[in-house]
Order: sequence, then C-alpha cells, then structure tokens
Amino acid sequence: VALTVLALIYLSIDFQYFAQCIIAFRRKPDGSGVDHISKLRLTCCVADIDFMLHMNNARYLRHCDHARMGMWHCSGLWNAVKGLGGTAVVASSTIRYRREIKWRQEFDIATRIVFWDDKNLYVEHKFLSCPRAVGSEPFVFAVVYIKQALKRITTAQVCHSYMLDPTH
Repeated sequence: VALTVLALIYLSIDFQYFAQCIIAFRRKPDGSGVDHISKLRLTCCVADIDFMLHMNNARYLRHCDHARMGMWHCSGLWNAVKGLGGTAVVASSTIRYRREIKWRQEFDIATRIVFWDDKNLYVEHKFLSCPRAVGSEPFVFAVVYIKQALKRITTAQVCHSYMLDPTH
C-alpha cells in the first residue's frame, strides 16, 4: 500500500522539480549579496534530453528556476522579499542558444542580477561549459534573461533592506 501511494505521488506531481527546489533551498545562505554571481553545477540527464539526445529547450528554463532559487536563497534576497511581505513571479524571459548541451555533459549555470527598476529585477543566466584546464575560459552554451516582477513591494524597499542605492 505504501509503495502504491508513493508511486501515485511520484506520477501525480513533478517530483524531480520539487526535489531540485528543496536542494536549492538547502544550500547554506552565504550572505553574498545581490551583486554576487551564483553558480550551480548540473549534468544533462535522461530526463533533460529530447529525441536528438541533447537538452530539450524547455529544460533550460527549468534549470534557470533552480539556479535562480539558489541565488535568491544564498544571497538572502528571498528572506528580504518575504520579510517585506512580497513575492516574485517571472514576467518574461528570452533565451539565446549557441550550442547544444549533450546527454551526460556537465555544465554550470552562472546567475546574477544585471539590473533593476522600480518593480522588476532582471536576471541573467549563462549556461557554461566546465573548464577542462586551470585558467581556460568556459564556453557559453546559452544565455537567458529573466524579468522577475516583484509583487506587493518595490525594489527600493528591497534595496533599503540591503542598504543599496535603489537607482543602480
């Protein structure tokens, strides 16, 4: 009976997505701040690939969710927004693909806030190759820009809690 219940739960919700969310929030906050570049290392697995044996286009945005959650949590931004009674939603996104990520290939996602206005944060995600040698430059597989809209609060309030200049 317990196995049946677990199977039904696994089939009725996207278990892998929520497991990755839990992992993102289990990372220890490092107080790195909003100007820090957060990195997440992943491997393209079977659930990520399409029939061409490279990462499915939709998976890029899904991995961006996890990278962004990790950045929000580690920088303390999540606690600041929630503490002010706000929340955030993805208002828009754009992606530029440069080269495929192949099955079982390891890659990094470098996430940073590049700009903000009165109600939105603009987040950049770069999908990077893992450097093969010390000092070598990683290849950029894809770049994603996300417009993250803040609800019930302003970026000025968030900046004030970080003691940053809101006119950045």
